[in-house]
Amino acid sequence: MGKDQLLYYEVRGFVGKIRRYLTNNKLRQIYSSPAIIALFIIALIFIRNCTNDSTSDGNVYFEQENYEKAIELYDEYLTLHPNHVITWYNRGRCYESMENYAFAIHDYKKVLDIDPHHIEAILSLAQCYYKEEKYNVAADLCDQAVSLNKRSHLAQYYKGRANHKQGKFDDAFIGYKEAIRLKPDFGYAYFQRASLFLSFGLRRFGCDDLRIADSLHVTGAPEALLKYCK
Repeated sequence: MGKDQLLYYEVRGFVGKIRRYLTNNKLRQIYSSPAIIALFIIALIFIRNCTNDSTSDGNVYFEQENYEKAIELYDEYLTLHPNHVITWYNRGRCYESMENYAFAIHDYKKVLDIDPHHIEAILSLAQCYYKEEKYNVAADLCDQAVSLNKRSHLAQYYKGRANHKQGKFDDAFIGYKEAIRLKPDFGYAYFQRASLFLSFGLRRFGCDDLRIADSLHVTGAPEALLKYCK
């Protein structure tokens, strides 16, 4: 344990003692002096700064794709702040990025236990189930997200993807169409709708969507144009 950590735990111990003393009638007058109260406030600020650094540094490591280090720092923060929604969500993103979907699902569910309306966690959870090929669960979660925010283009798009995988082509088409209506420059919705059109032999519509997807720099669109739209 480093010097900073030792100091941190010593300060926490001091704060704990002051709290106990202030609840004791006999000692309240002694430990409620301005000097003690000032020390108490400074100690609380110190603890808040220390714990904030843990989650902030975790975010930095996440952006650097050093997920294991980010998780280590998020773990430290959650030990002290077990109901901090953002940290649970960010740790879930780390696990998802590492393709550890079971752990990511656990963290996203924890977010929803604390905040059932956290739409980002619902959609991230849907994505994990999609990647685990549990398409019906993913589609149900997307329905839940749509009910919370009917203007979420991602909810409509992910719902389209999940239904597409289940062979529910009409529902998939509706999902892609709604995603495009809500965000006309969302290239991936055009790309996926193109694959739907092409699978039904609707080459002209499929190629139109591929051209739009290509103009929006969607990965795979140029190759698909060469293959299907010569």
